[in-house]
Amino acid sequence: MTRRLLLTSALAALCLAATLALFLTRGWVHLGVPHFHPELRPFTDTKAHLETAAGCRIGLGEWQGSACFVPDAVTVPRAQTYQPWLFLHDLGLLPYQHYSVVAWVMIVLFWLAYARLAAPDGPRQALVALLVALTAGVQLGVERGNFDLFVFVLMAMAALALPRRRRAGFAVGTALLAFATALKLYTGAATLLSWLAARQWHWRAAAISALMLAAAIAIVGPAELLALGAEAPEGATRFSTGIPWLAQALGWPAALALASVAALSAGVLCWRRCVPLYAALSRLPPASRTALHLSAFSAVPLFALKASYDYRFVIWLPAVLCLLKLASLPGARGIGALSVVLFFLAAGMELPLSQIEHWSQTSLDFAASGTVQGLVLLKQLSALLLAALIGSLSLVDLYGTYRQRSTA
Repeated sequence: MTRRLLLTSALAALCLAATLALFLTRGWVHLGVPHFHPELRPFTDTKAHLETAAGCRIGLGEWQGSACFVPDAVTVPRAQTYQPWLFLHDLGLLPYQHYSVVAWVMIVLFWLAYARLAAPDGPRQALVALLVALTAGVQLGVERGNFDLFVFVLMAMAALALPRRRRAGFAVGTALLAFATALKLYTGAATLLSWLAARQWHWRAAAISALMLAAAIAIVGPAELLALGAEAPEGATRFSTGIPWLAQALGWPAALALASVAALSAGVLCWRRCVPLYAALSRLPPASRTALHLSAFSAVPLFALKASYDYRFVIWLPAVLCLLKLASLPGARGIGALSVVLFFLAAGMELPLSQIEHWSQTSLDFAASGTVQGLVLLKQLSALLLAALIGSLSLVDLYGTYRQRSTA
């Protein structure tokens, strides 16, 4: 226990030190993270959130119910905000005075939650967890100060709370997921299915999950969900992933065919090894198994429905940290290691692409045939297969638990 605590503390300290060094040197570009704009400081997403809330409160926005859209000349055509984000301005958090402080507080919480959920068993796990943290996709979220970092904090805290035997732990974990849903709608499935993630099979648990999701929807506003879904921007650059991205690049028939092949391959692979995989999963800490399901219920559906920018890889991290532990257990080493490698290929591909761009001294066209297009497609296919494996392993664990309870 003392060794694990030391490794966890060391991992958190190294991640924080790396962020501070990257901030002072503007060194994110060396990890494959491009500068948002040469004249802008880091944490642009934090600033944009606060600016949007402030703009709506002073009457610059266009309202659709309680959702507000503000013209944004820097990023997307219109930035959007809604409750509870508008509450940031009501608290007195101003975009120019406080955005850096808000970003740093969020980043510190993120790394503490990351290290706590990783809880490495040995130096090798700690080293791989550190390398995962330094991938371009994760660091893009850190450099931008994107609030997906805070959503990860809520997911990690929920993963720690949900498996507790007492009902209060389950209620607290589901409430944390509901808060995450009110902030970022893509965690709605995790809130609704928290009773499955925690393997709480009683109808009361399902009722609590549904009630919490209904509360999150009520905070945002049911009518506003449609407006936000229609207005939310989708990534169309090489810094994006998702089945819709594949459809834009290859066409819907090819994208759906690839998704079907990936899902079938991962399903068959996991089903054929269902018994040893479930035995290995059963040896993991309950928080790690719950974290696997939370990513399966949030990151995987989002990947299927939206073309998301790379900072969304942050919400894949709960599952990746579980798979990292799985890679050290008999019966699951191969699948666990494969999953971690796929994450490096998906979330870290911007590093070799940025080096090619640097040495060629020109902007890369990811749609043009050649090495660059091959690397970008490898990134997309790696993310696709990883999503399929996360979903399949989640089903294996849930099915194994159900069979075990039925037999008992």
